[in-house]
Amino acid sequence: MAEPIATIIMPTLDLDMAAQTSRLAKKTAGVPVSIFLYWDFKMRGAVKSSNALFKAALHMESPYIVYLNDDTVPQQQNWLKLLLKGLCQNENYGMACPSGNCSMPPQRTGRPGDPFKVHVVNKPLAWFCAVVKRKCLLDVGLFDERFKHYGDESDWLQRAFRKGWKQIWVQGVFIKHLRAGGGNDPNARLRNQWAKQDQRLYRRKWVHGKKGQVKGAK
Repeated sequence: MAEPIATIIMPTLDLDMAAQTSRLAKKTAGVPVSIFLYWDFKMRGAVKSSNALFKAALHMESPYIVYLNDDTVPQQQNWLKLLLKGLCQNENYGMACPSGNCSMPPQRTGRPGDPFKVHVVNKPLAWFCAVVKRKCLLDVGLFDERFKHYGDESDWLQRAFRKGWKQIWVQGVFIKHLRAGGGNDPNARLRNQWAKQDQRLYRRKWVHGKKGQVKGAK
């Protein structure tokens, strides 16, 4: 069996959904992967779960770590192989995200079947799926655990940008996000509570200019 070159991590509140997503992700990735799940049965929020998974993934020493939501449908063949193809084009590229049915531009403009194209994006993208270089994660560090469930990725990206890492959107990879927009979510009330807390923290921590460029942190 080939040595995994990427470790997929998946925090979850729904083990059945996570297991289904994991099987599909491994089948369609196009490269050898290992997969770690973390069941947040104590309902502590995705940030603590994600950091535990990041630590485990770093011990695996694979050069790439893939953050994947449990409610995604990675059915496109070679989805991860293509994301890695984009990420390897420049040593300063630290993280890569695909298109998907999310609210975040420019990802939401992508469509299944789009041609492969790499775009550098200087503002946070949605992390329903994101590939991070191991050396980038080691340089930037883990998520800020003052966040519970939301805003942690955007905060992490701002820190990465300050260290000179670039983020890319790989048009040509499309991953469906089932709960994009929050519909059909049995934990919606708890997630909404977390969202309000995390939004307040993010606003306190970062001050944005007219074009969304970070001016400083509080």
